[in-house]
Amino acid sequence: MPLKLTIVTPSYNQGVFIDQTIRSVLNQGYKNLEYIVIDGGSTDDSLNIINSYSSKISKIITEPDNGQSDAINKGFNLAGGEILGWLNSDDVYLPDALNKVADYFEQNPECKWVAGNCIFTDIFLKPAWQYNVPQIKPEEYLKFWEGNYLSQPSVFFRKELFDEAGGLNINLHYAMDLDLWLRFLSVSPLHLINTDLSINRTYPNTKTSTGKEDAINEIADIIFNSSLNKQQDYNLSFIKSSLKKYFLASEKNTFRSNLYNTFKSIAGYKLGVIDKLQLFAIVIKRFISQLIFNN
Repeated sequence: MPLKLTIVTPSYNQGVFIDQTIRSVLNQGYKNLEYIVIDGGSTDDSLNIINSYSSKISKIITEPDNGQSDAINKGFNLAGGEILGWLNSDDVYLPDALNKVADYFEQNPECKWVAGNCIFTDIFLKPAWQYNVPQIKPEEYLKFWEGNYLSQPSVFFRKELFDEAGGLNINLHYAMDLDLWLRFLSVSPLHLINTDLSINRTYPNTKTSTGKEDAINEIADIIFNSSLNKQQDYNLSFIKSSLKKYFLASEKNTFRSNLYNTFKSIAGYKLGVIDKLQLFAIVIKRFISQLIFNN
């Protein structure tokens, strides 16, 4: 019998996406899978969708919680699997991801946690960019502002490591994964799988996008207080400044890409030259307003 894997999905009002998320887990075809869904009391159609898979989902918990971290901890406290991972209700596993992860743990019994690559997409799962996990020293993961991070849905770990680290910090709401990874790095080396394991969906209404300033402050505090920072000694003001520049550059890159794709679509419309120019003007005005507002 292969290693038992437990996957937890925290859910709250993500009815638009959660069906794809659930199917991406159940369609893995992994023979020893425990799948737990923790819903915090959704008021949209999430519960109807979740319950439609009740015969295939191992455990469904529906009750109020204290946020995403609390929901995930709750799921892992119920877990019977040796290997754990969580998949947010708007992300997706790629085919055969769990078999690849289980095989790696089987072949590398000393490994306590592993990270793979990820495809970032737009809201419709259209690929936006490829992210390959960097092969760097543990302390280099402090440099989030250099793009040194792990894509959460492509990270898996042994339950003993999660328990040793003390689980997720329920007081964190944006970068609870970064906090956990830095605590993992302080006690256990990270292993890498050079293959795509998941899809991370990005769109304007994600929690990090709508709470950018709070997210930056939370990430900065996590990096500053990490035990790995004792040797690097990055001060808090430097970390915050670096993170703000990083987020601004990322937004500008996304802005240019979205603007290009929108213009390309307009150019393909069967419209007269004057109509197209008017559309271009409207789009430019809206994009610039959005960029100014977000900054």
